Amino acid sequence: MASSEVSQSRRRAAGRTAGARPSARSAAVRGDQYQYALAWRYACDAVTDPGVASISVEDPSGGHFDDVVVRRLDDSPDRYFQVKSSNSGSVAVDETWLTTPVTPAGRSPLQHFHATWQNLRQGDRPFELTLYTNRGIDNSNPILGGLRDNKDARVRVADLRSVTARSSAGQARSRWAAHLGVNEDELYAFLSDMRWVQSGPESGIREDAVALMRLAGLRSDDAAVELGIAYIRELVTDGVGPRTRDQLRDDLAARDMFAGDAELVLAVDAIDRPSSPHHAHARLDWVDRFDGAEARARYRTVDGEDWNGLFRADLQRVREQFEAYPTRRVHVTGAMRLAVNFAVGFELPDVRRWVLSTDQRRTTWRTEAQPSTEATASLSKVDVQQGEAVAVAVALSNDISDDVLDYLRDLRLPVSRLLVLTPEGGPGPSSVPDDGWLVNWVHSARDQIRASARRATGVHLFMSAPAGAALFLGHRWNTIPGPLTVYDFDGREYFPTFTFV
Repeated sequence: MASSEVSQSRRRAAGRTAGARPSARSAAVRGDQYQYALAWRYACDAVTDPGVASISVEDPSGGHFDDVVVRRLDDSPDRYFQVKSSNSGSVAVDETWLTTPVTPAGRSPLQHFHATWQNLRQGDRPFELTLYTNRGIDNSNPILGGLRDNKDARVRVADLRSVTARSSAGQARSRWAAHLGVNEDELYAFLSDMRWVQSGPESGIREDAVALMRLAGLRSDDAAVELGIAYIRELVTDGVGPRTRDQLRDDLAARDMFAGDAELVLAVDAIDRPSSPHHAHARLDWVDRFDGAEARARYRTVDGEDWNGLFRADLQRVREQFEAYPTRRVHVTGAMRLAVNFAVGFELPDVRRWVLSTDQRRTTWRTEAQPSTEATASLSKVDVQQGEAVAVAVALSNDISDDVLDYLRDLRLPVSRLLVLTPEGGPGPSSVPDDGWLVNWVHSARDQIRASARRATGVHLFMSAPAGAALFLGHRWNTIPGPLTVYDFDGREYFPTFTFV
C-alpha cells in the first residue's frame, strides 16, 4: 500500500474504536448504502442499454424483491433484487435463516420469496428474482451448496429433480416443499426463477459502477460515485417511482454528471446487426426496413418514404438525445451503406462542434485528425446541359464517372454539368491512406463543390468511397447551398435515397 493510502487508512481508523461492533443504526445505514450502490450500478448500465424500460428502488410492486427493480422492453426477464447486507462475516444465508419467520406470526424469508414469485407469475412478463447479499451462503446445505451453480447463481433444478428422496438433497427438497406448502413441481418452477448471488463488499459494487460510468459517458471519479449514490438515495426519500432511461439521462445531466471529454457511441444497424466491442449509447435498427434476406442483398428499402421519413426522424432524435450530454464526441459504428454514413455525418455536423470517429481498416478515423497538406481533390467537369442543377461524383475507390453520366442522361435529370472528384493519383482501393489525408481531401472537395454549385438549383451526389469518407463528407457538407439528393448503388443501377433541403 502506498504511504498516502496508509495515512488515509490510519486517519479513517482513528475515528473508530478498535474492534468496535457497529451499532444497530450503523448497520441499517450500511445496508442502505449497499442497496443504493447496487441500484446506482444498474442505473449506470441502463443509461446505455436500450433494452431497459426503467429502474426503480423500493418498488411497491416488487413484493419482497423491491430493493432494486430493472424492467425491460425486450424479451429478457425483468429483474427483481432483494439486497441483504451484514456487517460481519458470521451471518450466513442458510436453511435456518430461510425458514425462520421474521416475527412469531409472520412468514419466513423463503415464504416471502415464494409469495413474490407467485404474484409476479400472474403477469405477462418474464422475470427473475435475485437474492443479492454479502453474507456467506451455506455451502454445506445440499441445495444452496452442492446444487447452486456458480456460473449463473441458480440451483441446478434438473439435478435436484433427479436426486433420490433419501439423499440429503432429496430430504432438503421435501423440507422446502413442505415449508412452502407446495408440491415438488412448484418448488422446481420457483427455484428456476431464483438467483442466489453471494457478492463482495460495497467497494466491489462501486468498482463495477465506475466501469459502467465510463461507458455511459459519465464522470467516474470518487466524487461522482458519491453523487450517483446520493441520487439514488434522493429517489427513495422523495418517493420517486420508476425512472426511464431518458429520465435517468435528464436527471444526471441536471446534476452535471456527464464527462465533457467522453465519447458517445451511435450504432446504426441499417443492413445488418453486427457484433461490436462498443457499448452503444444509442442504437438504430433498420434491418427489417430493407428488402433482402441477407446483408449483402439489402440496398433498397421496402418503403421508399423511409429515407426522408423514419430514418431522418431517427437520426434527428438521436442528435437531440446526444445534445443532453456535455460532450460532442461520437463514435459511429454498425452496418450501413454510403448514403446512411453520409446522413449520419450530415446530422452531426462539424459546424455544430460534433467530432466523429469510426473504425476503418482496423484503425480509428477521426474528423479531428491533423490534416495532411499533401491531400487535395482533383476536379474534372463534364457538360450535361439538361438543367440548372449540379451532379457530383466522388470517385475515391472507383471511377464512376461514366456510370453516373449514363444515369443522368437516361433519367434526364435536370443537371448542367457533372463534377468528378478524385485523388490526385486517381481512384483505387488504397487511395485513402489515413484519416489525416481524408480530412484535407474532404475540405478540398467541399470547397470545389461549393464554388461550382453556388448558382445551381440543387446537387445530386454519387459516391464510390470508403464508408468513413462518406461520413466525413456529410459532416463537412453544411456550407454547400441548395437542396441535396444522395444516391446509392445496388450493383446494377443508382437510386435516390436522402434529400436534404
